[in-house]
Amino acid sequence: MRSLEPELAESARVQAAHAALRAADRAGSAPSYQARRDNLRALGVVVRRRLPALVEAAAADFGERSPFTTRLGDVATTLRELDYIQHNLRRWMAPQRRRVAWHFRP
Repeated sequence: MRSLEPELAESARVQAAHAALRAADRAGSAPSYQARRDNLRALGVVVRRRLPALVEAAAADFGERSPFTTRLGDVATTLRELDYIQHNLRRWMAPQRRRVAWHFRP
């Protein structure tokens, strides 16, 4: 007979993570514009710093993949997307008025 302990442990872990997310949401602890921008910049720094390891990992995963392909297809596009997100972040974070559909109204 199979033990349910691993499934119960996983379920407890997921429930704890969910409870932590709900508590953070209720506390209103959404990251500020500056914190988000700092995180995006830090991610770009890490990607640039780890470029050789990323190229090596892609070559190992895909069977001798060209370093040029990884740099252009994966790393350059990721860095460009980070720039795009940083450029638009303030506008995306701005509050927007939204209508409430009739079936959601009290």
